[in-house]
Amino acid sequence: MRIVSNLMDTLFNPSSVAVIGASLNPNKLGYSILKNILDYGFEGKIFPVNIKYDNILGHKVYRSILDIEEIIDDAIIVIPANIVNKVVRECAQAHVKNAIIISSGFKESGEGGRIREEELINIAKEGNLRIVGPNSLGIISSKNKLNATFASEQSAPLLGNIYLLSQSGAVATSMLDWARENNIGFSRFVSIGNKADFSENDFIEDTKEGEIVAIYLESLKDGKILRKIAEKITQKNPIVVLMPGKSKKIGSIMMSHSGSMATDHILLSTLFKQTGMIEVDSLEKMFNVIKTLSFSNTLPKGNKTAIITNAGGPAVITTDTLMQENMELASLEDETQNNLKKILPEQSNVHNPIDLIGDAQEDRYSNAIKIIGKDKNVDNIIVILTPQITTQVEKTAESISKLSKEINKNIFVSFIGGYSVQKGIQILDQARIPNFPFPEQAVYTIHKLYKYTQYKENAKEENIEQPQDTTRSNTILEIFQHFKDTKVLDPYSADSILKNVGIPTPQVIQIKSLEEANNASQKIGYPVVMKLSSEKILHKSDVNAVITDINNYNELEYAYKIIYSSLQKINDNNASIIIQKQILGGVNVIVGMVKHANIGNLILFGMGGVYTQLFKDISTRLSPISKRNVLQMINETKASYLLRGYRGDKPKDIDKLVDLIITVSNISQEYPEISQIDINPAIILNKGSGIYCVDSKIILE
Repeated sequence: MRIVSNLMDTLFNPSSVAVIGASLNPNKLGYSILKNILDYGFEGKIFPVNIKYDNILGHKVYRSILDIEEIIDDAIIVIPANIVNKVVRECAQAHVKNAIIISSGFKESGEGGRIREEELINIAKEGNLRIVGPNSLGIISSKNKLNATFASEQSAPLLGNIYLLSQSGAVATSMLDWARENNIGFSRFVSIGNKADFSENDFIEDTKEGEIVAIYLESLKDGKILRKIAEKITQKNPIVVLMPGKSKKIGSIMMSHSGSMATDHILLSTLFKQTGMIEVDSLEKMFNVIKTLSFSNTLPKGNKTAIITNAGGPAVITTDTLMQENMELASLEDETQNNLKKILPEQSNVHNPIDLIGDAQEDRYSNAIKIIGKDKNVDNIIVILTPQITTQVEKTAESISKLSKEINKNIFVSFIGGYSVQKGIQILDQARIPNFPFPEQAVYTIHKLYKYTQYKENAKEENIEQPQDTTRSNTILEIFQHFKDTKVLDPYSADSILKNVGIPTPQVIQIKSLEEANNASQKIGYPVVMKLSSEKILHKSDVNAVITDINNYNELEYAYKIIYSSLQKINDNNASIIIQKQILGGVNVIVGMVKHANIGNLILFGMGGVYTQLFKDISTRLSPISKRNVLQMINETKASYLLRGYRGDKPKDIDKLVDLIITVSNISQEYPEISQIDINPAIILNKGSGIYCVDSKIILE
């Protein structure tokens, strides 16, 4: 990524722009873009370029960018794809600083377009010219009165604090139109298109103080760089991201339990979560979150929420949604309940949710809000109104708008309905009170913003665990060399690597006969496990390659016949049979790592054993990680209940489990040759008794 700060300033605040492909035809994009620039009030110099015309919309037209005597900051290019590269080369010759390429017909269109785009990138690099697009809708800088897009003129944004980045022109125009309808303003907008040069990373890095970043993405240019940038930006600015298309799995990482569970969705959500980005999964939710951020100056300080309503049904739905989002229905103080009893009808409910009942008018709402506003157990207030015969919609909206400035609580409002509540909603919008068509949307938004609050607080104390000794082991490197062709280590070799880095594993002995098996079992001590060790077997229980609970010679002999039979059936001259000490008791968990070239090393923890795939009780983080990250991972799973001691069972050795997960994270950093690590199961014994990793897989790049 090249340094972009000065050029980014000229991109959004140009003193001069050229529209290459400007047109007199109102049906052409070249006309729409030039007209938008003029109508939005751009105060810099404007140079239309087209060989066909002398004058367009009152401006002299130039035949070529080379005919313009001044240095151009931004050239907006809207011409056929087959001549774009020629014109970009001319722009470089004319020392144009930025080219915003509207034209399509590049890598999104197939192999020919891909080749054209590669040539475009080379031309730009050679000419020190920066590119937005191609296949872009354009850019907007509201502060600088620049609208260099072909979006509808009715969607021209108001001045505000939303900084919108979109990889889809259609999504962008929809959001611009929605924002205008909802009186929400933008600071800047960029349609990033194909990201031949400038990418989401460059634009996020350029976030200004006070901006709320909203991003619609369909791909990541470089996830590792995004992580570094986002971790810095989210300390001051919220980043709301919507990235669809995550349901597919990454085909190259399906060779282990960890790999099969590392879907695009898991990887991307982990990236967004760990960097403090607010991930949403629909346009509706994105609209709600950015509207709330734009309207409200304060984030939720907690998740204890009070509900004030004039209808029982919506209150029940809202309460259910609170529980689903792991939020807390606030327990009202006794004083609060007593004060509510004084101002509410006898049949009203003064517990949370507070039911004002159907005939509630403005005074009942305002008095209830004032009382709840003083309760120290309440962080947020959701006010629900349904239109009844006696409901004073507009007056209630005005009262809420006034009270929101007087009480030290976040107020979120849901006027449920249509025509009857329309004027009330307009009043709330004008007062910039976060409001939602349905209360469930309010709950979702509070939950997302509270998670962001928690991230900011925790990030201040984050201490990433780094390897203490970065000396690479010759033993491990020799094992890598041995498996450089097959890539998949056999369990015995994987076990050797774990031992080498200090991960506890049960004693293991390779054997070649029943007699050696007996000797090994006598040495280790019953009970034992017999396994087939082969790089070609990834899931031993599926192919009779592991037998547990061997307690005597007769059981050993029976197990040997089965395992030896399985050995004969596989085509692996390096396969062997191993005897391992069986670890009794404890909780089975999985600890794994999956490398993704664009995003980084995904560390995975969850319920282990043969039911790993069935339950999929997992939590993930990207390496490197902190001890806090690891404890959060553990607590996010149902396995944590077992580890803390479930239904009278003794607590397990969570401290040693934390050490294991951090060690796996460190291995992934120290040995980039490793593509996947799968420790399943790791058996976590009682507190103070340690852990044992009884089965492992390691796959090389």
